[in-house]
Amino acid sequence: MQLQPRLMGIQGMSWLHAHALREVSAHLAWAHDLFVENGAFTAEMGVAPPDCGLLTGSAERKRLYESGAFRPRIALVLWHRDDVLDWAARHPEFSDAAASSARVLAGPRAARRSPSVGLAPQGAS
Repeated sequence: MQLQPRLMGIQGMSWLHAHALREVSAHLAWAHDLFVENGAFTAEMGVAPPDCGLLTGSAERKRLYESGAFRPRIALVLWHRDDVLDWAARHPEFSDAAASSARVLAGPRAARRSPSVGLAPQGAS
């Protein structure tokens, strides 16, 4: 985003950003909190349709949905460019450079060569 000055921010809509999700899937609360705690605007919209993925991955969430006890809404997230860049500056561990460094620090992987294509295993003369 830093290299694309025309980008004004990040926009997204999902049931994952709904505040009520924390009540049935507390481990997913970060998908709302990360944005709100870092300057994003959120607004809950219509009720999330059952085919949007909310019934996948949690038998308890599915049970609560089917009983009518859980009806998450689709939440809109608007995260302004300045706030995104501020967050990114405070979290260099998520940068492309950090990912590149991790690959370099891990070292080269041993090449796997298949004798069936006529290549000797690494280290063979």
